[in-house]
Amino acid sequence: MLATHCRIDDQSAAELMVQFHERLRGGAAKDEALRQAVEAVAPQADSRHPFYWAGFFLTGDPSPLGIGANRQSD
Repeated sequence: MLATHCRIDDQSAAELMVQFHERLRGGAAKDEALRQAVEAVAPQADSRHPFYWAGFFLTGDPSPLGIGANRQSD
């Protein structure tokens, strides 16, 4: 589960979620997908401050979802 523990800006949260889900579909593990999404969003001029991305956290199994590039066939 990906959640926040504080208020998050709607626009930056939407961008982070797009980046996160693109990486999940690419086969990344959940924790790695979040790290890469933050790396993609944080350098942008309108979301440099940690307020825009640091409030997100992942809990549960971090392994890949089994979709996208790393999907294993039965």
